[in-house]
Amino acid sequence: MHQRVIQQTLQGLEGSRNIFDDIIIHGKSTEEHDKRLTKLLDRIQELGLTLNKEKCNFRMTELVFMGHLLSSRGIGPEEEKVRAWTTKQEKAFQELKLRLQNTKTQEYFDGSAKTTLITDASSVGLGAVLVQGINRVICYISRSLTDTERRYFQTEKETLGIVWACERLHMYLYGTDITLLTDHKPLECIYSTKSRGTANARIQRWVLRIQPYKFSVVHIPGKHNIADSLSRLLTSEGKSNSDIGKDEDEYIRFVALTATPNALTTREMERESTTDEEIADIREAIRTNRWNRVTCKTVLSIKDELACIGILVLRGSRILVPKSLRETVLKLAHEGYPGIVVMKRNLRTKVRWPGIDREAEKFCRSCHSCQLVSSPEKPEQMKPTDIPSSPWEHISADLMCLPTGDNLFVVVDYYSRYFEVDVMRSTSSDRIRNQSFFENRDGKPGPQATDKVGRSLVMLYLQLMKSRKE
Repeated sequence: MHQRVIQQTLQGLEGSRNIFDDIIIHGKSTEEHDKRLTKLLDRIQELGLTLNKEKCNFRMTELVFMGHLLSSRGIGPEEEKVRAWTTKQEKAFQELKLRLQNTKTQEYFDGSAKTTLITDASSVGLGAVLVQGINRVICYISRSLTDTERRYFQTEKETLGIVWACERLHMYLYGTDITLLTDHKPLECIYSTKSRGTANARIQRWVLRIQPYKFSVVHIPGKHNIADSLSRLLTSEGKSNSDIGKDEDEYIRFVALTATPNALTTREMERESTTDEEIADIREAIRTNRWNRVTCKTVLSIKDELACIGILVLRGSRILVPKSLRETVLKLAHEGYPGIVVMKRNLRTKVRWPGIDREAEKFCRSCHSCQLVSSPEKPEQMKPTDIPSSPWEHISADLMCLPTGDNLFVVVDYYSRYFEVDVMRSTSSDRIRNQSFFENRDGKPGPQATDKVGRSLVMLYLQLMKSRKE
């Protein structure tokens, strides 16, 4: 609350910064400093705030603030922080000063200056240097590669170096136009707008991870890459960064635990994975990187996304289920009869195996309960009858039973809509075929005169048929 209130109080005042209720006024000269101080005091008086006179210091050339010594020379350590140096630490400190005496002192970051990030990757580590203007170094960073990362080929290591450096220096780079300098020529194509996605899945994911940053990649000769030493001056075993490997192992274990379906246990998955030939084959291919020997060829397209944690095999954050447990997993995913689409979506969040979508669809279609509540097939659409070209070319006939036991036999001509009706007691095929109005003197279909009662009955019949259709 104090931070936000004081920050709102200082809004619009140049050279004024605060952390909680501690306020700093800075300027390039005494005149500029005093002018900014006067504006701050006016603002405080205007808002009715007060200052503790005993804690106020004016026109200081250096200041200890939040554990750092701020001065015109830059940022340095507070005296309290370095009071515990022994002879050994003092000797190391003097040696460090001698080695850095020909190097420019690190400077403050300027949001309006041109920003350049230089990265490099070796067989054991990653290094990067953040530079502004003409060789004004802002900071140096480096780290060792984990055991898994050391098995990456060089392009993957160089790509990882850029991603790691951008995310590590996010507070400097976000929202700033930056130039990425690298001595690895393929990165110019991989990180350009002309890239057609020819890189593997791992590199494509890394490219997506740095989309929030505005950058352009420029190739430089290796002898001009000042980040080269940062990536190489590490122990071959990577002892200086062993915690990173431990963190990644813990993360993979966490993924394995959360990817296991709730009704199963990770121990069950491990027990069944031990005897599953397909998973054992994939596990061996991951260990030896000999994918030409794997029997399940469908995993070749995703081989770069697979990782092992003990006996288990993971694809990203999803676990590969052994064959013996797949039907159980399908039954668990189908609880509540969610349907094909929802069932496949639920499965994809935690588990994976070759042909999982096809098996999920087959499981749903074989579920009797799902078939009962599924929507029925749509009836065939009614097709209108073509209008005939002459009378009595196309006729329709139908029978209607009356309460008296008699039947009305009606014939209608499609062309003229002319109708004939007859009252019949027998509805046999011979009786209907021998009706007198079916034939005229020439032996062709023709009408016979009907009485008024017959016409009234047929009108009633046609109205009933019309109401049925409606």
